Amino acid sequence: DTPPNIPQATSSFDPENVKNYEVGIKSMMWDRRLRINADVFYMDYTNLQVQTPLAPGIYDIRNAASATIRGLEVENTTRLAGAIEAGGHVTWLDATYDQYVAVDLGGATSDVAGNRLNNAPEWAGRLWVAWTGSIGNAQRLTLIGDATAESTVYYTPFNDGIQRQRSYGLLGVRAEYGPRNRRWSINAYVRNVTDTNYIMATFGNSPAAFGGRPGAPRQVAIEFAARR
Repeated sequence: DTPPNIPQATSSFDPENVKNYEVGIKSMMWDRRLRINADVFYMDYTNLQVQTPLAPGIYDIRNAASATIRGLEVENTTRLAGAIEAGGHVTWLDATYDQYVAVDLGGATSDVAGNRLNNAPEWAGRLWVAWTGSIGNAQRLTLIGDATAESTVYYTPFNDGIQRQRSYGLLGVRAEYGPRNRRWSINAYVRNVTDTNYIMATFGNSPAAFGGRPGAPRQVAIEFAARR
């Protein structure tokens, strides 16, 4: 039997509903060397399903009354001089609860209308640059540099200053060698080059004990891939 003082998850929750509106454009320019995609979207949620902590290690799924997500995403790929290609994307997101009375770990409730949704950064983006060249008549070498970044994210609907991840960025590099037909390849890469510390989620115990799930540290690897 479950101890009597441990909060219990609800037996059911309502399905969430969303009305999604999206308008986008695709454009090719600069003698087809420049490609731009842009999307504007609006999402109107009712009965939004939200993960709610009840006690350390115990979570429940409950429904927020309503939430609105609106945003803009722009993506670009450009073929530069020679064998250099670059691209990336940037996303702006306005994601807030319209009506929601949230429950914290201690059982207290709070009206969080107007707060940002969990794990929804206002800004996020990626930039990459790639060079591809030939080695001999049949071999290919590709070098890629990659950078990603995002603004502050909150891991609870209370948007408190503890259970959050401030703005951060990550760098990565990769080299790929193999034949032009891509039947096999050798890849060497470094992820999170600067060994940046960041968290992907938080957990806590009321009133003041909190922890976080760390993101991946610097990773260095070499891998071999073969295709039929």
